[in-house]
Amino acid sequence: MTELRLQVQSHDVIGIVETWATNSINDAELAIEGYNMFRADRMTCKGGGLIMYIHEKLKSFLCNDMMNTNFKESLWCVIEAEEGKFLIGLCYRSTSSNASNNESLLKLLQKTADKRGISHFMIMSDFNLPDIDHEHSMVRAGPNTAASRFFEETLDLFLVQHVHAVTRYRAAQEPSMLDYIFTGEEKLIENMKVGQPLGKSDHE
Repeated sequence: MTELRLQVQSHDVIGIVETWATNSINDAELAIEGYNMFRADRMTCKGGGLIMYIHEKLKSFLCNDMMNTNFKESLWCVIEAEEGKFLIGLCYRSTSSNASNNESLLKLLQKTADKRGISHFMIMSDFNLPDIDHEHSMVRAGPNTAASRFFEETLDLFLVQHVHAVTRYRAAQEPSMLDYIFTGEEKLIENMKVGQPLGKSDHE
């Protein structure tokens, strides 16, 4: 937390997946001064967990209808600005995600793209789908796999994926890009950067 607090001085929105936070960790331990914090801990087993920090200068609130889905781990907030409402989602798809949860993820993407009353949207995520090669617009897996169906759904919904660099490194494993940022607009994000890992994370 000390390292995180030192890094976020100029950020408006921070999304973190796999917090591993539980109800034994209170909000004060995770709070960052100057930010509103929204968290969704995994309650059923070890791991997972999501936190979103939004700078207090921005008017933000939870978007409950986006969280009321069958996909297991997502956190959604709305930021109200003069230009309109900005929907921000934070998602984590575990490597143990089953077929039903994978299907719920596709429906969640569609619900995001179809959301009424929103000017723009952004989805930050770790979907654990290393078989997708966004650089060459291809999937190194069969047509009915989770990776292929996910990739096809993003194309059908005209989602724009803004991360184009490897984001995960682990010894003795091939580097991969697991972390995505999706929007519905090509130029909504500029100057995309992949930074250094936080703490002992193997994700950049």
